[in-house]
Parts: sequence; structure tokens; C-alpha cells
Amino acid sequence: MRIACVLITHMRAKAELQRHTHLKDSPIAVVDRTNGKPLVVDSSAGASARAGMTLEQAMSYHNGLIILDAEEPYYRRVFGSVIEALLQVGDRVEPAELGTAYARIDGLELLYGGEKAVAAALLDAVPMHLGARVGVGGSKFASYIAARTTSAPGVAVCPSDTVGFLAPLPIKLLPLSDELKNSLRGFGVHSMGEVASLSRDMLIDRFGREGRLAWELCRGIDDRPVVPIKQEAAIVEYASLPFASTSIELLLTTVDILMQRAYSRPQLRHRLASAANLTSTVTGGMPWTQSVRFKDPVGDWKSASQLVKDRIEAHSPDAPVEDLTLTIGDIRAESGRQLGLLEDVRDRKPDRIADMDRKLRARMQSVPVLHRVVEVAPWHPVPEMRALKVPVDPAHYDAFTPLHSPIPVTVREGEARRPLAVRLNKGWRKIVGIDDLWRFDLWWLPKPVARSYFSVTDVGGRRLVLFRDENEDCWYRQPLSAA
Repeated sequence: MRIACVLITHMRAKAELQRHTHLKDSPIAVVDRTNGKPLVVDSSAGASARAGMTLEQAMSYHNGLIILDAEEPYYRRVFGSVIEALLQVGDRVEPAELGTAYARIDGLELLYGGEKAVAAALLDAVPMHLGARVGVGGSKFASYIAARTTSAPGVAVCPSDTVGFLAPLPIKLLPLSDELKNSLRGFGVHSMGEVASLSRDMLIDRFGREGRLAWELCRGIDDRPVVPIKQEAAIVEYASLPFASTSIELLLTTVDILMQRAYSRPQLRHRLASAANLTSTVTGGMPWTQSVRFKDPVGDWKSASQLVKDRIEAHSPDAPVEDLTLTIGDIRAESGRQLGLLEDVRDRKPDRIADMDRKLRARMQSVPVLHRVVEVAPWHPVPEMRALKVPVDPAHYDAFTPLHSPIPVTVREGEARRPLAVRLNKGWRKIVGIDDLWRFDLWWLPKPVARSYFSVTDVGGRRLVLFRDENEDCWYRQPLSAA
């Protein structure tokens, strides 16, 4: 039996950094506040805070630490997407704790061209920003330790001498209680080899079942099977909107995005769906829901999306929505139809573009490179609410962002708080003229927006658009294309 362990360390922090890209180089700690005293559950690589610390301890260890509240449903959705991607490599995949999954890879060598090629395929299936590691061994524990001890994202194989491989490693890597490990250290036992040299009966007498498990694992004995995940009868896709909005265009665009992602899942490949359900969090009100039954089962995302959008246009929410969950159900095999036998060449262009994006990301070591621009509210006075950038790769549709996001800047103010100079590229640029100014106060929005805009010319003749956020009392630069 050959098993691969797919390990994503610090998954909560990595997931947060992916949706808060402006914090990419900042030290963050993810804090759980649900059980009374706030506790750190994860942190980024550059943070001194560690899981298990109280919030006060974390703040004292690292000045300038940025605190983010834990959102477990979001992390589970991210991990669920990883599991779905792994299932496209092989169907024997078992999710363990968040960030850890096991896959049986024996039997796949001929399909992929060897064991390491299978492991590489599993690694490639995980989004690059999660920095996954893949370990391969003859058991779950051996593969986990191989992944856990490799120094960087990549593939590591446990040697055939499993006991010798484990012997020098510290007992902190054992998936056992802190109480047992602390007791072993108290006896002067610090490595797995030292645990393996102890009497099995003595460990059982002292620690019971957990003592026996410690002895067996340190001797490379682990007969736990990989229990493949049962495929769910429904597909769930979720998107958190960049901003709460009443824009029907934004809602319809999001339906398109979620529907295309749902139909790209292996569960719907060459299959039909007969039902869709929408749920949205509504600002200051009860959740908005719509259920749609398709008269005839649908096998392509465009047709399904149009049916759902028709329902939304007839029964749209009457308050700003913050997110959208799409559930596709009643999935069945094609019957009496030949939809899946030949692919329509006209539909291959988006696949080719998405494949080009994946290759560019691999070469540039970056987040999605290619996007399409979707107008959702071109009339809106707030520029970043007018259009969205949507990744062309369906695997990254949860990363759509405003097209014209403002950029924080430092401004020297003069009389009536008008800008006199702006700091750009670490240097100050004097403002020689104000060509236009305008203001708006959208006090009725879920998050009120009040801004004072200035179209200015700097000393070098460069035109800039600056605005002061009246609610936050800070300055931003607005891209000229959005002004």
C-alpha cells in the first residue's frame, strides 16, 4: 500500500492572506473568539505569535501584529475546494484535519508515469498560494512525517527504512496528546527512536492505548486505511462579494461565476442537474433565498445560469446582499442523450485561456494573472463598485476583486484641508493646481461612503485624482481610468 499525504501548513493564515492581498507581507495572527478568551489558532510565517497563545500574549510577543478573526466556514470551503481538486487526480482521497488529506496512489503509477509523477500531480492540484507539501510512504504516518519534515513546498518520499527515518525525529511530531509527550520528556525521552527502544508493555501500563500507539508509530507500524470520501449528491459554491450592494448586475454576474465553477467540478462532468438553490446574507435582515427546479435536466452552466438569473430578475432581494451561496442538486447521469461524447470546439477557447493562465502563474510564481472585466454598476459614484476583475481560471473564481481599487497615500494639507503635496514612490510631489473637485456622501449604504475628490496637477505636469475619506479621515489616490 502506497499513501500520499497532502499537507498545507498554516492553512488559515494562508487563506486569509489570499483574500486580504494587501497584508501579504504583514505579520498576521488568526484569533478564535468563540470560546470566551480569544486564542490564536494560526499565524503567518513572519509572526512571532503561535497557536494556543492568548490574544494578550500574541500582542506582547510581536509589536505591530495584525489580528484577524477566525472564520472557520471559509477555511472549510477553501479546504473543500482542495479536496475536490485532489479527487480529479485519484478517487481514493480522505480529508483529515483542516489542511491534511491522504490519498491512495498505488495503481495510479501507470496512468501518470510513476509514483513521483502521481505525487507531483497531487501537488499541482493544490493552489500555489497554499504552499502544499506532499509526502509519500507505506502508511499514513510515514507519509505525514515525510511531508511534515520537508523544508519547503514540494514532494518528499519516506525511505524504505521507515524505522531508521523516524528514529532521530523529535516526539513533538507524534499525533498524540501533549500530556503524553510532556511525560516522555520528563523521563528523558525526546526522539522517536528512544520511544521505539522502550518496552511496549511499559508504555501500555503507563499511558494505556495512547502508549501502545506511540510505540507502534515510532516503529513504523501503522495499518490505518485510507477511507475515501463519499461523493456528495450536491455541489456547493460560495462567493463573498467585495462589497454589500443592491446591484442586480453584481448578483447576476456572481451567479454566472458560481455556476461556471460548479459545472467545472468532476461531479458534474458529463452529468445533468435538475435543481439550484441560492442563499444570500442580507444586511440588516433575514437571509434571502430562492429555489429553482429545472423543467428539463441541464448539462451546461450557461443554460442553468440563465434559468436562475430569470428567477432573480423576477424576485430580486430588496436589501444589500453580502455574499451568495449556490447549491446544485439532483445530479444524475445523462440518459438517452449524447452530450458528453463529443466536446464542442466553440467551447474550448475559455479552457485554453484558463490553461494559459495556469502556465503563466507557474512561471511567475503569482496569483491569477489573466482576468476579464465585468461591469456590475457602471453608474455608481464609487469607482471600485462599478466593475470587477474576474480570474479566467474557474479554480480561482472566489478571488474576484474591484477593478479600480483606491491606493492609500500620504498628503500634506493646506487651507480648507486642500492637498498641497502627495508622497509618491517614497518622494514628495508638490501640487501646483486643483483642476476640479467634487464630493458625495452615500450615508444610506450599509457601510456609508463620504469622499472629497480633487483632480490635481503635480509639479511635473502629471494629472492625479486624490480623495479624502471623510469617515476614516485619510487620503487615497484613485486610478485615472475610474475618475
